[in-house]
Amino acid sequence: MRGRPSTARPEEAMLIAEADVGAAAPEGAAVAEGRASAGPRETDGELPTLLAPERLAAAEATYQRVVAEFTLEFRLASALAYVRTYASPRVARLLHHTGHVQHAATERAVDTALFVYELVHHGVDSPQGREVVRRLNAMHHRWSIPNDDSLWVLGTFAVLGPRTIDTLGWRRLTDDERQACADWWREVGTRMGITGIPETHAELADLFRAYEVAHLRPTAEGRALLEASWDVMTSDLPAPLRPVSRLLAAALTDEPARSALGLAHVGAPTRTAFRLALVSRGLLSRTRGTSVPGWFTPGAPLGPYPDGYTLDDLGVGEHHRHPATAVVRRPRPHSRT
Repeated sequence: MRGRPSTARPEEAMLIAEADVGAAAPEGAAVAEGRASAGPRETDGELPTLLAPERLAAAEATYQRVVAEFTLEFRLASALAYVRTYASPRVARLLHHTGHVQHAATERAVDTALFVYELVHHGVDSPQGREVVRRLNAMHHRWSIPNDDSLWVLGTFAVLGPRTIDTLGWRRLTDDERQACADWWREVGTRMGITGIPETHAELADLFRAYEVAHLRPTAEGRALLEASWDVMTSDLPAPLRPVSRLLAAALTDEPARSALGLAHVGAPTRTAFRLALVSRGLLSRTRGTSVPGWFTPGAPLGPYPDGYTLDDLGVGEHHRHPATAVVRRPRPHSRT
């Protein structure tokens, strides 16, 4: 997992980004700051844990290998999951309320991407991993968040990631690999105070599906968020694909999320064509020995951080509380995490 210097543009970082975990307020209620309802909180600086150390280490090693082996699929899954969260009315309501997407789309995408990069690269129990979780908790625990919303958003990592790899990758994941992915995100979710996380990948997938059937539907907030995000999310696609980016997203998004997002219905031949093209690209890359591009360099210059960044720059700050206000950043010639 030690990478070469990152050359990713801000838009490329978007492809690994995910929507804020559990960002939702109770449906039909006013959005308000306060204690999260998702579950355990930090106590005396200690985070709740789930897995035995040896099981976490094994799951983490497997998950890191899967991410490195299926880099394209992981990025694509994360991009699709990013917009999928807008299909939940409660999640969309809070995301729209914060204004981050509308007023700072690129910065929000890059910061979220970097949190994920840092967490996967360094590991959950590393100092960097613990700091990432602490900062995520500081952002999300400001809001009253239903636990089922948090569980569903966790599923966009633990369920959609493996599903996308199985659909588009050069091979399907093994059952052990799927469970390792689930275990790793179960540990992250537990440390973020999410409760009632199913033990197996299959049970988590069933819960994810049940939430979607019960809750996903179109909203004005979801449509506004999708429009605000689209250019950032698709700007690093090859020029010929940009005009059909919505068609591609529709082809790779299942129901009921597709209808809730207002994406067009795509017939089976078009869906098959897109999937075959992506699978072929993955096979070709593997044949050429280029299936694992440069991974990630912590602290490297990226997007809104031309002089590099530290974890202190990400996520929690005045620009996140008041996204319409411009932020002036002091240069950091040698900033590193």
